[in-house]
Amino acid sequence: MDTSCSCQTCGKYFSTANAYTNHLQSKKHREAAARQDKCLTVDVQQLNTKIEGKMKNAAQSNNEMQGDPRVASSFGDMEASGGVSDKDIGN
Repeated sequence: MDTSCSCQTCGKYFSTANAYTNHLQSKKHREAAARQDKCLTVDVQQLNTKIEGKMKNAAQSNNEMQGDPRVASSFGDMEASGGVSDKDIGN
């Protein structure tokens, strides 16, 4: 039975639960965990900003397409707008 513990934040392994618990309470671990949390927070904020930008661009593109008379609003409108008909594909 494996009773070892590991700290992913610090990359350390411990042979006893007591040693692991002591490590979690140490100043070095707490500082490393705080640095990791700060980095993760910044990463999440950057990703959120990137996603928001892409969503705005997609919405703007969609709005532009809806206002373009050359773009059919549905498949039913395609024939009326000069799109592909059954005759064009040989049906």
